[in-house]
Amino acid sequence: MDCERNKAAKRKYLDAFNAQNLDAIDELFAPDYVLHMAGSPDLEGAESLKQMVAGSLAALSEVRAQVEDMVAEGDKVVTRWTITAVHSGEFMGVPPTNRRITMNGIVIDRFVDGRIVEAWENFDMFGMMQQLGMELKPEGGER
Repeated sequence: MDCERNKAAKRKYLDAFNAQNLDAIDELFAPDYVLHMAGSPDLEGAESLKQMVAGSLAALSEVRAQVEDMVAEGDKVVTRWTITAVHSGEFMGVPPTNRRITMNGIVIDRFVDGRIVEAWENFDMFGMMQQLGMELKPEGGER
C-alpha cells in the first residue's frame, strides 16, 4: 500500500536527519521538490533543502527529531513532530546561547513514486525565537 510505503519513507528521512545523513535527501526527495513554509518564501529544489538542513545542523547540536503523530491518506503524509537541540552556533542571526530548545510543528508531504515532491510546513517559530532569547517588538517600537 502506498500510504505505508510513504510513511516508511518519511520515517527514513527523519532517521537520516537525526544521523545528520544529508545524502538521504537525494534518495527520498524529488530534485524539483518544493517546500511551502509559513512566513517564508518557497524553497525550491532538493539541493536547496540540503543547504537549509546543513545550515540548521551547523548551528544546532544534539539534534533529535521525534514523530508525535503520523497519518497518511492518498499521496499525502501528515507528520506532527518535535525537534530538540542545543543552540551551539549562530542561528537566524542569533549568536550561540548553548540553550536547549524545543520546536514543534506539522508537515504535510506529498509523494510521487515514493519520493517527496512537495511539502507544507508550519512550526512554532515564535516559541523557538523566545527560547533563543529574542525579544520581539511591534514594528515602530513600543505600543
